[in-house]
Amino acid sequence: MLELPTSFPRPRLQSFRGAQVAFRLPRETSTRLKALARTHGATPFMVLLAGYLAFLRRYSGQEDLIVGTPTTGRPRADLSRQVGYFVNPVALRARVQRTLSFSGLVARVRTTVLEALEHQELPFTRLVEQLQPRRDPSRAPIFQTMFALQSPRPENELLGAFAVGASGARARLGEDLTVESVPLNHPGAAFDVALMMAELEGAFVGRLEYCADLFDATTAERMARHLGALLDAAVAQPEVPLGDLPLLAPDERRTLLALGRRTQDTRGAPVPGIVHRIEDWAAKTPQAPALVAGASSWSYREVAAWVARLAARLRRHGVGPEVRVGTLLERGSPEQVVAFLAILKAGGTVVPQEPSYPPARVAWTLEDCGARVLLAQERYAQRLALPEGVTLLSWEAHGEGDDLPDTSLWETGEPPPDCAAYITYTSGSTGKPKGVVVPYRGAAHLCESMVSDLPVGPGSRVLQFASPAFDMSAWDYFLALASGGALHLSPGGPPAGDALYRMLREQRITSATLPPPVAALLPEGPLPDLSMFMVAAEACPASLVARFAEGRAFYNGYGPTEVTVGATWGVIAPDEVGPPNIGRSMPHVDTYVLDEALQPVPVGVAGELYVGGPSVARGYLDRPDLTAERFIPDPHGGEPGARLYRTGDMARRRADGRLDFEGRADAQLKIRGFRIEPGEVETALRELTGMRQAHVTAWRPSAEGEPRLVAYVVPPPGDILPPGELRARLREQLPDHMIPVDIVPVEALPLLATGKVDVRALPRPSLVVSSAGKPRTPLEETVARAWAEALGLPAVDVHAHFFDDLGGSSLSAVRACSRLGEALGQDVPITHFFEHPTIHELARRLQVEARPEPASDVKHQSRAEARRQALQRRGRNPRGQD
Repeated sequence: MLELPTSFPRPRLQSFRGAQVAFRLPRETSTRLKALARTHGATPFMVLLAGYLAFLRRYSGQEDLIVGTPTTGRPRADLSRQVGYFVNPVALRARVQRTLSFSGLVARVRTTVLEALEHQELPFTRLVEQLQPRRDPSRAPIFQTMFALQSPRPENELLGAFAVGASGARARLGEDLTVESVPLNHPGAAFDVALMMAELEGAFVGRLEYCADLFDATTAERMARHLGALLDAAVAQPEVPLGDLPLLAPDERRTLLALGRRTQDTRGAPVPGIVHRIEDWAAKTPQAPALVAGASSWSYREVAAWVARLAARLRRHGVGPEVRVGTLLERGSPEQVVAFLAILKAGGTVVPQEPSYPPARVAWTLEDCGARVLLAQERYAQRLALPEGVTLLSWEAHGEGDDLPDTSLWETGEPPPDCAAYITYTSGSTGKPKGVVVPYRGAAHLCESMVSDLPVGPGSRVLQFASPAFDMSAWDYFLALASGGALHLSPGGPPAGDALYRMLREQRITSATLPPPVAALLPEGPLPDLSMFMVAAEACPASLVARFAEGRAFYNGYGPTEVTVGATWGVIAPDEVGPPNIGRSMPHVDTYVLDEALQPVPVGVAGELYVGGPSVARGYLDRPDLTAERFIPDPHGGEPGARLYRTGDMARRRADGRLDFEGRADAQLKIRGFRIEPGEVETALRELTGMRQAHVTAWRPSAEGEPRLVAYVVPPPGDILPPGELRARLREQLPDHMIPVDIVPVEALPLLATGKVDVRALPRPSLVVSSAGKPRTPLEETVARAWAEALGLPAVDVHAHFFDDLGGSSLSAVRACSRLGEALGQDVPITHFFEHPTIHELARRLQVEARPEPASDVKHQSRAEARRQALQRRGRNPRGQD
């Protein structure tokens, strides 16, 4: 399937409402194109088709492409004067790698076209019948785009104007007939896009037809412009790799880069860090509350003095620049916040730990980061086997004393901005966590961004939610304390659901940042004081916008740990349609959407998101190989030594600079040959079936089994609909390959300390077969065994649909036929699976066939004809066909 970036969501049923945009290649480009064709023994059609394929590759990101093209259907001389409509489309398939040169692509296309023309007499309808592609009612089968070049005889060159919709073109046919082109006011569109070209007066002209329910006019005009630019560059430099050919004009490229830039020259005056800001507030508003925990509170002056005393003690134990200090203190406690700030004031590096983590993981982290000091409460420290070289500082002995004079309050020696401020550990692909080293510079710029752009300040009451081991905890600290607000704590960890709602209400929280799964669990009810609500850490569903955006500033935030918590944010309007965007670059942050060659992609086209600016982390602790892979020199930055972090996330840039998050580059699921974005299915589960939460993943029942789509859902109060009814509702919006084969209800989605879904803690899909679904005859047992082996399942319900319920495909149906035929010693036609898609039905059919029957013409049918009749009786296409 061709996956071009569209302006509008794809309709459930294919729309044929069309529009078109015309363009013209320069005469010089056209001349070069024809010369390149002669050099390669090709035709202009082949060169133009190669250019169109290269364009589709750049816009879709797909390497395997299929383009249709019409043929005359008159390959023999005796058909040349035959009256009739012989035009027949053929499908041209090409693999288009970004490293391939344009000359190489022309040669590849030439071979493909010549081979395809040898089979042009095969009717396209027969091809569809034989291949039986899985039908998606929103798209054309086999190919979703077409290319044609009209090449009339020289005396009728103006006929080419008719192909490209030129108005007023005249051509004389014979002695007495003159025809004139009249463009249609409302042209149709049989495909997503179609490119028609012709040569007029020595230059190639084109008409890009497009489905008006998928693309707007601005997008179509931009596509035509980029296609022309790519063709111009390709014929001028045919040996350049396709991925390096420019799509964008210089002005457009500069505009795109500028849309993501919000950095300033960082070589000027230093930006004050969080400790400096707290001390400033202590001087300005000494009695204002800084920390609140239940009925207790600490003013800015009290917190500043507490931080200063602890920092002095830490310095006496050797804490300073690049000295790593672990913390193991109660989550959500004032001690945790003060310890974090005191280590920064001492110039050290904070390595915060989550007290609920297994002691072995905490010990491994301390050893991996080379911690010299652990500041811990005794009830947590006594469970640890401290690594060698780590000094334990008991909080009870060192964290509370007040024997230092107040003159120590302002003795802050700010370390160099590139020194490590804190290290946060994230999951790693090797199975071991990796430490992200965030410099003081990044933390200071994050504070500056918050103060300058977010609606927080003195009087704000900010919820502290995140675990200390998650970098969002620093976000909570900075958001409140850099702005002069109060940080509201919940010792022992924040509540959830009803309890969290009560806390927000009773403490009159004005600002909260929550992961979307946590926000979704909040019960319905007013939160009149919550004036700023931000969701972050996971993709935000539209249902949260509908619930929380009205009457407040509702932000959707995005940012990996590697860029100091945040990179983009934006206020989402209550009436925004579709998945919420992730806003624009934060102050002091650059964001770029780039292709594989690190060049900006056009507006609306998906590319990988890169983040630059002073907030980029130093890299991964003691992992120079991984650091070099993910933190690269900034090819678009103006400051020497600037770097970009490669996020691994896909995004699209809107014309106004906002970004749409498209998921992980490697997170797309592939089920039965179809690429699936889990978020789309999750949204449908929430919106169509009323689920409070949903998480969709691929599940493989065995090593040889095919992956299946499984959904885990938190149902609304009351009785949940049966899985069959839930799937029926999903089919109202989703194609069949996006319907989960199992929908598993859970009381709550298990979450990691970061607020993300803990995939490993999800239950396995149920494979229990009820007594009513067990085989009742020896033949049913034989069929069930063959099905289970072919599908890689331990057991199969005799009433389960092979395609709809079990996720079967044509390949697994063939395997099941083979195994069943071997077990029974007879041929089992593949058509039986479409006529009788359950074990019970198939066994009954096989039982009948075991009896002698009169001969009939049915056995002489071709399998294609038998299958066609089976599908007609079934009334729809098979859901499992690839």
